[in-house]
Amino acid sequence: MPNVPSGLIPALYRLYSKPIQLVELYLESPYTNPSHFYCGNNEDITFNSQVYTAIAAKRSSIRSEEGTILQELNIQLDNIDLEFRTLISSGMLDRKKCVIKLVFYDFLSDPANYVTLYSGYLDAPSGDNRWCTLLLKPFSIFEREFPRRIYQTGCNWTFGDAQCGITLSDYQLTTYIGASGSGTPVTSTFLPYVGSGWIPDYFVPGYVLMTSGSCDGQVRPILYHSDISITLRVALDGVPAYDDTLLVQKLCAKTPAFCQAYSNYLNYGGFPQTPLKPTL
Repeated sequence: MPNVPSGLIPALYRLYSKPIQLVELYLESPYTNPSHFYCGNNEDITFNSQVYTAIAAKRSSIRSEEGTILQELNIQLDNIDLEFRTLISSGMLDRKKCVIKLVFYDFLSDPANYVTLYSGYLDAPSGDNRWCTLLLKPFSIFEREFPRRIYQTGCNWTFGDAQCGITLSDYQLTTYIGASGSGTPVTSTFLPYVGSGWIPDYFVPGYVLMTSGSCDGQVRPILYHSDISITLRVALDGVPAYDDTLLVQKLCAKTPAFCQAYSNYLNYGGFPQTPLKPTL
């Protein structure tokens, strides 16, 4: 403070608590804690038992888009030492975390008394004989890949995948074409099979996979299922012969009721309480 007696400076600071900007860089493995500490002040300060080196620092304004997405920020640090210039030339600053905080001179003794202004990663560092310029970008949380999930009442998971938790083989039947008890011959849509005791429509929704014969490899959805026969929704390309083998797979309708029937509601991947469109 020019033209102010040194004895009055502490009193002036008590009248006006000076804000001080802190810059913390995470440059050393495992990059979980800051390693370099700087403050925009005329002297070093100690905050949270850590000494922050005084430098001249300036930055661009912090702006956001749509209230949530922070824009890029430029930081310029003055009077940096040779060690820091070496870091720039070595590439160690690329994509390293940087946090900007705001503290107040009269409250440095309280480690909880700070405001985080910006947290992001460094990119495109450069320097000249006076300034080190750092481009600070926000963490791209909106560009990360997450499991595709739509806000809807129906379940988002694929039946039988890791999120669903169901084991497909627990709901399969492996059998072969046999004579129909009613005498109805085999057709491209009607498949009598060997085995009984199944609840009608147990495999609805579901599908049939032919595993041998002239229709080997063909998959068709099930329209109706009885304890001794299956009616297909779409005809096979050909007529299976007796003793041709097939796999019958039960599926899920992706509703809360079906998930509860599987005793799997804790893994339900939809949002049952999603409001519906009003109807008049």
